[in-house]
Amino acid sequence: MSRNRSRAARNTSPGRCYTELRLKRARRLLMRTGPSVSEVPVACGLQSPGDFIRLYRTAFGKTPRQQGGRIA
Repeated sequence: MSRNRSRAARNTSPGRCYTELRLKRARRLLMRTGPSVSEVPVACGLQSPGDFIRLYRTAFGKTPRQQGGRIA
């Protein structure tokens, strides 16, 4: 299936698709004992820690810290 068809099937923009992928990667990182909450947005290609926290809470219903992330 081409990118355009898969995007149309999900009815989302390419930017939103990339954000969703980044947030899923962030969640996987937070569930491990790896990087701190402040390191995760950088590792996932998200610009602002504040935006990351807001997007994460909207997507998963918890803040990154509540998800089990540690503070640096």
